Amino acid sequence: MADLELESIIDYIYEAATNTREWSDALDQVRKYFRARCIVLYAVNRNHHVIGQVHPGVDPEYETSYREWFVKNNPWVKVPELMRPGVLRIPAVLERYHNEPGYLTRTSYYNEWLVPQKFHHSVSSTISSGEESEIRFSLHRGQDAGEFSTEELDGFQALCRHLMRASRILNHLPVSNLYGKDLQHLLEQLEAAVLFVGPQGCITGYTAAAEQLLARGDSLLLSRGRIVAQYPADNRQLQECIKSAIAIHNHKSNHESCQAPACISIHRKNHSSSLVLRIIPLPKTECFLGSTGSAAAILVCEPRQHTVSLRQEMLQQRYGLTGAESGLLRYLIQGYSLRESAEARSISYETARGYLKSIFQKTGTSRQTELICQLLAETTSL
Repeated sequence: MADLELESIIDYIYEAATNTREWSDALDQVRKYFRARCIVLYAVNRNHHVIGQVHPGVDPEYETSYREWFVKNNPWVKVPELMRPGVLRIPAVLERYHNEPGYLTRTSYYNEWLVPQKFHHSVSSTISSGEESEIRFSLHRGQDAGEFSTEELDGFQALCRHLMRASRILNHLPVSNLYGKDLQHLLEQLEAAVLFVGPQGCITGYTAAAEQLLARGDSLLLSRGRIVAQYPADNRQLQECIKSAIAIHNHKSNHESCQAPACISIHRKNHSSSLVLRIIPLPKTECFLGSTGSAAAILVCEPRQHTVSLRQEMLQQRYGLTGAESGLLRYLIQGYSLRESAEARSISYETARGYLKSIFQKTGTSRQTELICQLLAETTSL
């Protein structure tokens, strides 16, 4: 096999780790290199629910049957040690485990899912396994392409190691690196640090400002992937708010999850003033590979900021607002009431109500807290 070609594909995979829109093209190169009919890279949570796919490569009907049944009812999943990261899954491995030649060919997975799609030869592996989900990778090819050779299997395992490293890069990047230019630019306008929390309480992303805050270590820290406050009393309050926000995210509809954010203050080790944290439940979204989406956002602000501040021109560009509407929205986002915002803008309350109605229509929201959720939720999904 062409080692230089494989090295080129591996380089492309690392590029895709910092630009998720390149994943599909990168994986299509892998498919062609291995002469596969289909390539599948997906994430599955601990309840065996598929939560993200980059390049399914299967008929929609069979994709549904896999999601609903075969993801948890196939011969590999029934053997946990064969599902560990790095284990190469080919029919011969299954035969050795059960001491039964042709074991795979007698399973419903093979006869009802693989064969109808003309997938006669397959190889798969688990790329990574975390607290909330794991990422699985597989290649399927037709009978004419023949079995995977020893050299091809070595290449597949090498590729899996690089995919594992690439997925780690993806999971540890600040969120501003993972999205389109418009949303990346929008995030850069945030004066407050923002951290995103997953459904299990682990941090799923953060802005550059949040990264700097964590590096200082004078108020908030990362501990085993979770955000904690320096002082026990502050941390108990923070964890309770995060827990409540996640509960709202998990059990409410998209509209209902936009509840009023909790607002707390935490002490800083080297400062006399405290930091203000706003913990906001986010709507449910299905995000890129390996993530069920963020459940909550934590806005960290200086006391005088007390919330997010966006440049007026960004609001106009993003939502098509007029200058007057974007000026009012900047105050609403900061937590001011409509009347207070009107006074700050030196306009009448009735005029402000008219602007607000127009803002709601253009942003697809219906109240102030939902506006904040709208801004943050958009930055946590593709």
